[in-house]
Amino acid sequence: MRSARTILFKIKNLDRIAPNLADKSIYDFKPADIAEWRNQRKKEVKVATLRNEHGIYSAVFTYAMKELFLLESNVWQSVTMPSKSKPRNQRITPEDQEQLLQAFGWDGTKSPEKTRDYVAWSFLFAMETAMRQSEILAMRRADLKDGFVHLPFTKNGESRNVPLSKEAKRLLALLPGKDALVPIDKSKCCATWTRVKNKADLPHINFHDSRHEAITRMVKDKGLPVEVLAKITGHKTIGMLVNTYYNPDAQDLVDMFNKTES
Repeated sequence: MRSARTILFKIKNLDRIAPNLADKSIYDFKPADIAEWRNQRKKEVKVATLRNEHGIYSAVFTYAMKELFLLESNVWQSVTMPSKSKPRNQRITPEDQEQLLQAFGWDGTKSPEKTRDYVAWSFLFAMETAMRQSEILAMRRADLKDGFVHLPFTKNGESRNVPLSKEAKRLLALLPGKDALVPIDKSKCCATWTRVKNKADLPHINFHDSRHEAITRMVKDKGLPVEVLAKITGHKTIGMLVNTYYNPDAQDLVDMFNKTES
C-alpha cells in the first residue's frame, strides 16, 4: 500500500500512541477502553490523525474477525469518532507564489541545482498539474510522454495521465537529463518546504494547497468539466473533488456566472 510507511509506524508505536491498549489481549477490549484512548488522544493530535489511527487499528480487528475468525465483532466500530474537520480552502495568490519563490531564492528560469531549487520547482509544477508532492518526487524520465506525464502508480492504486500545459513543459525542460527528475526524498522536501515557508512569513500555506489552487484554476481558466478534471486529478468520487479541492471565491463564481450570459 502507498500508506505502508504510516501504517507500520502507527503499529510499531502502539505503546506510545495507545498506552492503555498496547498490552491488552484482543479478547479483552471493551468500548470504554477505546473511548478512553480516544478522549486522551484528542488532546494530543488533530482530528484527522485520530481518525486515521482509529481506522488502522480497527482494520486489524476486522482482519482478525473476517480472515482469522478470532473475533465475532469489531469493538472499534462501536465507538464514535469525532466528525471530520472542515476541508481546507486555503488559496495561493500570485503574491504568495512570488513571496515563496523569493524565499527559495530561485526565479524559475534556471536549472535547479540545490535541494531548495528542486522543492521550488516541484511547487511550481504542482501549481500547473495538480499533482501530489509524492507523485512529483516519484516521476521518472520514462514517464514523460508526448504532451502528458504517465503516473504508473498513484495514491488510489491506479495509473493516470496528467496533461502538461506550456508552463509545465517549460519547467520540465529546465531539469537535467537524469532518470529521477526530482532527486530528493519526501523527508528532505518537507523539511525544506517548512523552513522556507516560515522564512517567507507564510506558515499557514501547505504544499498540498498547491493541488487545491491548481484544480480551482483549471476550472476558472480552462473551463474544464468536472468529469474531465476528475480524470486528471485521479479523484474517484466527484463529491471529494468538488467539495474539498475546488475552492472558488465569490468573485470567481460571479465571473463564471456572467460568462454564461455573454
